[in-house]
Amino acid sequence: VPNKVLNSKTNNSAKNGAVCFWRNKFLKLMFTELIKKRIFAYLIDGVVISTPLYIAGIIYWDYILTAHPSQLSKFTLYLQFIPFFLYFFVSEMFFGKTLGKKLMKLKVIQTDNKNKFATIFIRTISRLIPLDLATFLIFENELLHDKISNTKVVENI
Repeated sequence: VPNKVLNSKTNNSAKNGAVCFWRNKFLKLMFTELIKKRIFAYLIDGVVISTPLYIAGIIYWDYILTAHPSQLSKFTLYLQFIPFFLYFFVSEMFFGKTLGKKLMKLKVIQTDNKNKFATIFIRTISRLIPLDLATFLIFENELLHDKISNTKVVENI
């Protein structure tokens, strides 16, 4: 019986060690200035994108309630994906930043000398990968869409 108690204590300390490792890593990364700025920039961008969408939803509310599911999926595509894609693609392609990044004094730069159009297109499409925003826990100050597109978000001083 003492061996089982010892083994369970060892198991618990190993589990606690892993939990502490990830918690400490999360807290360290969560509170870096760049990550905080990127999160706030994304929240600002979310408000910028969603405000006109909410207004459109209110205007077309009767249509939404009575629409056939196949019509509703097209409507959803037009109201969610297309504005999301256009906002991020156009902002980063022509200005190097979205409104949220501008307010947080950040900008997107390429880490290679490839075609800017292709780079920003890949960056925008790869934002749709589920849990993309959580990948800063793995890549430190970068997100998965930064890695895939060979871009980096830096402070614009």
